[in-house]
Amino acid sequence: MALAQQRWAEAEQELRALLAIAPNDATAWNSLGVALEHQHKRKESVEAYARAAALAPASPKPAGNLVRDMQRYLGFAAALALFKVIDIGLHFVPMPDDARTVVTIIAVVLLAFGALVYYQRQREQLPEETWRAYKSEMARTRRLRYGGIAFVFIGFLVFAIVLFILVLVPGGVGDGTVVLVILAGLCWLIVARLLWAHVIAPRLQGRMR
Repeated sequence: MALAQQRWAEAEQELRALLAIAPNDATAWNSLGVALEHQHKRKESVEAYARAAALAPASPKPAGNLVRDMQRYLGFAAALALFKVIDIGLHFVPMPDDARTVVTIIAVVLLAFGALVYYQRQREQLPEETWRAYKSEMARTRRLRYGGIAFVFIGFLVFAIVLFILVLVPGGVGDGTVVLVILAGLCWLIVARLLWAHVIAPRLQGRMR
């Protein structure tokens, strides 16, 4: 099949032909979204993922694809990346710290305004059922997203408290132990995110559906 061989334009044609025969095939709609996404047809891919999510609400893959691609379509990732580029660039421009702060604030305001205008324009181009599917998925997974943040933060807070105690105890431990605790806390940030994303969240998501 063209999709497996990453021939995206050919895969799109095959999947559209399949959907003309079986319009309620959620897997085909999700695969069509993949093919369209790789051709940078963002609006059409979002619509395909939305159809797949509506037809297979118990499947996490179409819903996850919908949320991820919708956020790209609305320009969230692009705005953050552009701000990061501007922030890095400002560090190479010789200027007083106060002036750099003012320029950064102006850049943030302009980016926020531009992102809002772009978001509204992109939003208006979407069919209402696509937008409803996206909002429904975001509302359904809100507890999972907040739970993940809390899971990572609480664990890191434990390491911070342990480090605080070790530093303040008179005649306490050596610098080597403190460094190990710091490294353990940083490792927790990585391990906790992986645990939540690949072990805990999928199980909770299965119970929620």
